[in-house]
Amino acid sequence: MDGQDSLNNYLVNYISEKLGITYVYDFSVASGTYDTKVNMVMTSGEMPDVMTVNESQMRQLVAGGAVEDMTDASDNLKAAYDTTQGISFGNVTFDGKIMAMPNISPGADGIPMLFVRAPYFENANLLVAADCTAYAYGNFHRDFIRNRVTLIGCPKLDEGDYAEKLTAILAQNEIRSVTVVRMEVPCCGGLENAGKRALQASGKFIPWRVAAIATDGRAVE
Repeated sequence: MDGQDSLNNYLVNYISEKLGITYVYDFSVASGTYDTKVNMVMTSGEMPDVMTVNESQMRQLVAGGAVEDMTDASDNLKAAYDTTQGISFGNVTFDGKIMAMPNISPGADGIPMLFVRAPYFENANLLVAADCTAYAYGNFHRDFIRNRVTLIGCPKLDEGDYAEKLTAILAQNEIRSVTVVRMEVPCCGGLENAGKRALQASGKFIPWRVAAIATDGRAVE
């Protein structure tokens, strides 16, 4: 967004305000060289307070006693992680202790990788949600996920257009309703737009609604 950068944007400012912390980036590299950079940082011992690591790096850090037990801290994000039915904590739990916060952002399980036909789509109430929304809204599971089949995506970071995949899902399954949940920021408009186009292209009349989550955590209909 205009006037914003990696250290000054709605997400960083929101987290800084809520947690009382200041962001300082120790390093910034291209995505293709990130794992190599992390390996170098781990070898040097000069590590930042927080960084993303893969499973192998995580195990090395735990074995070397380089990370803290985060079991208590995980309670603050319980609503978001509950959406994975406990699966997300499997790779970061060692001797009963949660040693990292698992990444549940879209990837291999995101909208672009979904099968068009699946038993769980039949007679489903569909939720199409931006990945940020579960973190920004504390009652996300109670108010949106419960009793719905959830599809997660990020129109800013994912490649391609969601409309084609969503159209196929709506056209080839008996969907009872569609709820789109987006952040109240411009980059999330692509998710709402894709949902609208998919509904029109499916040739079906399906009840639908859009809810937006403000950057201060409020739900805005």
